[in-house]
Amino acid sequence: MKDYKKGHRKRLRERIILDNGQSLLDYEILEHILYSAYSRIDVKPVAKSLIENLGSLNKVFNADLEALQNIEGVNNAAISAIFCVKQGVLNKLCQTEKKVIN
Repeated sequence: MKDYKKGHRKRLRERIILDNGQSLLDYEILEHILYSAYSRIDVKPVAKSLIENLGSLNKVFNADLEALQNIEGVNNAAISAIFCVKQGVLNKLCQTEKKVIN
């Protein structure tokens, strides 16, 4: 029987590179973010649990610390990864192009 978990992270990375991540489902986006927080476990159940408990990927990124801590399997490394990605996106969206003067 084939182990579909083996090589899953590599296959997901390859899909992201192939189409700039445009084909990813919400839980796959979250799954990839969580890789940095969980180096040795299958993060798909954690990603799906976050979306299932909070309702959507948008609600995961807008959840507060307490809401995230109340979800089984979510550790501080996962929470910091979620907060970091959210803040990076917010910073980029709020950034205006500034002309650099030499």
